[in-house]
Amino acid sequence: MGQKYAEYDDQRTVTAFYDSDLCDPPEGSQYVAISDADHVMLLDGGSKGGRMMIDEGGTPRVVASEADSRS
Repeated sequence: MGQKYAEYDDQRTVTAFYDSDLCDPPEGSQYVAISDADHVMLLDGGSKGGRMMIDEGGTPRVVASEADSRS
């Protein structure tokens, strides 16, 4: 597989993933290149209810969802 990318919105929430062997991110979108390990980490955390995001430094992170933080 090729280079992986995570696309994110203005709140820095990951909205899509792309693989350069299949499809590049859309022109004009906000995205960062991520490693295979980052991709797995984001998917795993998201599947457990975490918020997949890209921090201000461009690093992929999974943070507790707002619903989890209110419990």
